[in-house]
Formats: sequence, structure tokens, C-alpha cells
Amino acid sequence: MSPKIHQFIPSLSLRDAVGQHTLALQQTLIEAGVESEIYADEMKGEARSFAKSYREFPRKFQEDTYLIYQGSTNSPMASFLSQRHEPVLMNYHNITPAETVIDWDVGTAVALGMAVAEISRLAPHITMAFTVSKFNANDLVRLGYKNIEIAAPFIALSETHPRECKPIKHGAKWLFVGRIVPNKAQHELIKAFATYQRIYDKDAILQLVGNPAQKKYFDFLQAFAAEIGVAESIEFLGSVTDEELSLRYRSSDVFTCTSRHEGFCFPLIEAMRNSMPIVAYASSAIPDTLGRAGVLVRDPDPISFASAVHIALSDSDRQLEFQRGAAEQLERYSIDRAKVENLSTINKVVKSDQLSRYVEKISTKKGRV
Repeated sequence: MSPKIHQFIPSLSLRDAVGQHTLALQQTLIEAGVESEIYADEMKGEARSFAKSYREFPRKFQEDTYLIYQGSTNSPMASFLSQRHEPVLMNYHNITPAETVIDWDVGTAVALGMAVAEISRLAPHITMAFTVSKFNANDLVRLGYKNIEIAAPFIALSETHPRECKPIKHGAKWLFVGRIVPNKAQHELIKAFATYQRIYDKDAILQLVGNPAQKKYFDFLQAFAAEIGVAESIEFLGSVTDEELSLRYRSSDVFTCTSRHEGFCFPLIEAMRNSMPIVAYASSAIPDTLGRAGVLVRDPDPISFASAVHIALSDSDRQLEFQRGAAEQLERYSIDRAKVENLSTINKVVKSDQLSRYVEKISTKKGRV
């Protein structure tokens, strides 16, 4: 009998990384001939067409059925799943530490603390956990999980855009993409940018794309930029359309990231697809995601970061090395690789010949490419 594998996600959105991963995993399971539904507590916008309320899930035990929890925030689903008797797998997407936001938003910090506690309480009920990075896996160990695997995330397909390797000495366009929240540390990026302007390029600009999710922090960033004299050189662009985001990646000169906490950092992949030089602090999961596709700054200091950006933009040979490193990472995080790694991981619990045959089919196709 074919297994049934259903996913549970606290909040399904078609635009965020966890939502896109969940939908792609469902599609892959269906392609493999497995019945698969998505159950959510909250469904945003058009996502209602892709999921059911988790309260609709049958109360009785379901034979040959496996449940996957997309763990990323606090939700009553955690308690619901802890009471189920079907095997439950945890697909963990990381939770921002409460201490990174408590000075800015106590309510969010409390919610994050609750989410961590829920994920930890769920550990004894989880047959196996899987996640996208070693950094996240270490998180799970701290939360009491033992059977942990790493599998590549499903990342939405987009075109790759080659670019010429050439020195950029004046008017460099910095880009960062991510929500305006303290753990992304845009204040550190503004300090490094101001240093770069003063030392190397007074005409440089910094573009910050992302929803200002925490108003207090957003207001601070604007005031801080004005205080150190770079407000007129920084564009706070907020949320943008997919078309505008693609244009920003293609027209910018360097992707810069000073984030202090990332479970993966998906914008790095998009920067690689656009053949951009990348400079990032070597924090959390960033070194694994970046690989050899950019510069990792290990000294959290504005001068070190600004100097790294200057070197990356001035040296065309190094830019070519970054593009070669990006090609390696893009292969590492390809759709086929995600299909093979996720289904192989899930099948360690499910033990389905059907899934094995599908994985073999995808692996054979990859071997022919």
C-alpha cells in the first residue's frame, strides 16, 4: 500500500521561503505517487487554495500515514502533533533567538521563546528531524533532538544572469535583501557602508529591500543613518514586487550581509544566480550557504567589512573565482538535489519502495546531465 505523507505548517504563505519549500515538497511527494496534503493553522491570501485547516485532519489514527511538521514558529499544532500516534517528522527551519529582539519588541521576544519551548517539548514525540544546515542541526541538538539529518531546501527556480567581471571603483551599489529586524543587523551594515563611503567611494549607495517588520528598529535605523551622515545614500525600499527585486539584483554591484542569525539565508542563493560578488559576516549558517561564492568576514568590524567589499569590487580575478564558487553552490542547492535529499531522508522512516524508485529515477537523471 502506498504511504500517505501529510505536512503541517503553522502559517502558509506563497511568498515566504518556508511556504515555498512546503509546497515544493508536496509536489515532489505527489510526483513520486504519494498522497500528500498540507494542513495549516493560518493561510495567507491565495494560500487558502493549497491547504486545509489542521482542525480538519481526522481524529482517528491513520494507517500508513506519516506527518511532517514544518517547525518555524509557535503554534497550537505542536500540541496537536504531540498527541498523534502516527510517526511525526520535524522539518526544522530555525527560530530567531528571543534575546536578539527583546530590546526592540518584547511581544515578539515572548512569542519566539514560546516557539523554542514548543519545539523542545515536541522532541520526544518526533521519529526523525531534518533541516537545511549544520547550524540548524546544532540547534535541534540543544533542543533535545537525537535523530537528525540534513537535506537541501527547495528553492524557487529563477534564471541565472551572467555578468562581466570588472573593477567597480566609483558609485558602487550595495544590496541587502531581508526583513528589517534586529537579528539581520542592518545597523551593522549601515556602519560598514558609512566606513566604505568615507575611505573608498563617497558616491556609493546602499539599498535595503525588506519589510520593516519591527517599527522601533526601523525608526532607529533611519535616525542612525541620519546621525552618521549617510541617510541620503541609503534607500529603504520596503517590500517590492518579484520583478523589481530581480532588477535590483541585476543592477547592483555587490550583495552585502551583516546578519547575526540565519538558519540558511536564501537571498545569498539569489545573489549567486545573479553572479554578484558577495561579502558577508561569517555568522550562523552563512559560511555553509556561501561556500566559495564570496568573502566571509570573520572580524565583526566595520573597517574589515568595508575593506572586504573594496577588494571584492576591485579585483576582477577574484570576482571570477566567486562565480565559479557560486556555480558549485547552485548545484549543491538545485531542485533535483533537494528532491533526492528530502525524499531519501523521509524514506529512512517511511521505508517505501515507491519513494526509493523515484529517488533512483531523479538520481539517474542527474547522472546523465
